[in-house]
Amino acid sequence: MKINSNIISVIVAAFLMIGCASGPSFNEYSASIPVMDSNTGRIYIYRTSSFGAAIQPKIPINREVVGSAVPKGFFYIDRPAGNYEISASTEAKRSLTLSLEPGDERYV
Repeated sequence: MKINSNIISVIVAAFLMIGCASGPSFNEYSASIPVMDSNTGRIYIYRTSSFGAAIQPKIPINREVVGSAVPKGFFYIDRPAGNYEISASTEAKRSLTLSLEPGDERYV
């Protein structure tokens, strides 16, 4: 069976694009982040590395999926005061809990 070289090129390009995937950087996005309400706190989720870029685990906060860990990217979520469990799962599950008060900014 002869494999078309165009097919191989497309497959290689797809893998390279997956390896280079990244999210918005804070510097690119910070000017468009709105001021949070006075009765909420903000949780920033960021991923500093691009290692394992093809794996972008979903991030649940109190069991509600709020985003994905994108290589070299971040996102934020505003929540009312309270206790929150944040987790991510790849081969192993990692989680942490934090307390959030109005006006707090937490970085995970």
